[in-house]
Amino acid sequence: MIKVSVVVTVYNGEKYLCECLNSIITQTLKELEIICIDDASVDATTAILKKYRECDSRIRIITNKTNCYAGTARNQGLKEACGKYIIFLDADDIFEADMLQTAYEKAEKGKADICIMKEDEFHTNVRKNIPYPYAHVIIKSLATRESFSPKEVKSILFSLWNGWAWDKLFRREFIINNKLYFQEMRTTNDAFFVHAALACAKKVTVVDQFFIHHRTHLSASLSNTRSLSWKCCFLYLSRLKAFLIEQSLFWEYEQSFYNWACEFLYWNYQTLDEANRKEMFYLLREFILDDLNLHISHGQDFFNAFHKYFIDRISTCQEYEAANLPITEFDKYVRTYEENEEKIEKLFDYITKNSYSTGIWGAGDRGKAFLFVYGDKSFIKNIYDKDSNKKGQILEGGHAVGLFDEAASKQSQFILVTNASYYPETVEIVKEKNPDIKVFDLASYLSLPLRLEECML
Repeated sequence: MIKVSVVVTVYNGEKYLCECLNSIITQTLKELEIICIDDASVDATTAILKKYRECDSRIRIITNKTNCYAGTARNQGLKEACGKYIIFLDADDIFEADMLQTAYEKAEKGKADICIMKEDEFHTNVRKNIPYPYAHVIIKSLATRESFSPKEVKSILFSLWNGWAWDKLFRREFIINNKLYFQEMRTTNDAFFVHAALACAKKVTVVDQFFIHHRTHLSASLSNTRSLSWKCCFLYLSRLKAFLIEQSLFWEYEQSFYNWACEFLYWNYQTLDEANRKEMFYLLREFILDDLNLHISHGQDFFNAFHKYFIDRISTCQEYEAANLPITEFDKYVRTYEENEEKIEKLFDYITKNSYSTGIWGAGDRGKAFLFVYGDKSFIKNIYDKDSNKKGQILEGGHAVGLFDEAASKQSQFILVTNASYYPETVEIVKEKNPDIKVFDLASYLSLPLRLEECML
């Protein structure tokens, strides 16, 4: 029996394909079929695939005559797959050897439609793995259970995990029965598939281990050429909303949809070049108000007040220049902290009530922005950063950046982590030296409807 169908789409992937395939064929789970879709490559990709097929009979190759992009290629793989479960992997990423075995067993045990794993990213030239900025405390809690219903986290479902297919194992029968597919467009082609699947699933399970290492900063990557197809973000959100309505699920997930839509639209807006950002601005008002029906009255449903600010500016400003929306990371987080003053004051009340001497972890843009807005608070005593090159830098309020050593572990009872990407690692570093220190995930607190206690370990 084929337990897992592995679908790998590849276009001109000669540089990293061998490393990827090696990490798949050496999986401890052997009952696999590996379906490789060669999407009209013009480099050595085709020869590499044929060489691997000669050595491993589990590999099948589908060759496209014209480049169709990943969405179409994944749909081809889905039609050909025979396994009980299916996963869609990218041809430039690397996977831990026990990834599929662990995910398969967890899905079987929990009778789950989807098993979600953890991933980190690394620059292709710098093998330094950085976790993605998820709500790690929530995910850690969900991972202790055999499975859970998406409705248990219905207000935040779409914000908990990105719409990537390569960190999720799907029960194939579930995908077929719900007639799910990848959108056949240049970018953002897996987001609808993933979020529609999450909304339809009866049971989901989570593995709290880093199994996928995602390669970033490839000059040829579609994600780095979004200026050619940024309108795909509109097509994705429109289709997801329509699907949820068709399946009578929209009112169940409405709050999650609108919060995620705001976050996703702003990210697209922020990361475009100037010319495309300006064009997007003039199309956003129509899309937000007419297509999504996301009126200002939804403001009370936004967990992160920055999203209400973003929607208000788009909805009320007639000219791009007048909106003056923040673009740099520093400016974005200054505005985020200012707009979320009510939430942050509750955090400060908690710190003051418990008389915690507080340290800020992170001397990057987020940490600098936080100190720019709130650096005058007397309980903020220390600034920490893992990067030794930042030691001694003087930030807003005269705070000097230090490293978290034995002496530092005795100076702070509460550490506020500004970047969720570094939260798991920070917890390990801090707790190893002093398990009594509370480590707080500020990003999750501001973005999700969580109590203070749910954001700290």
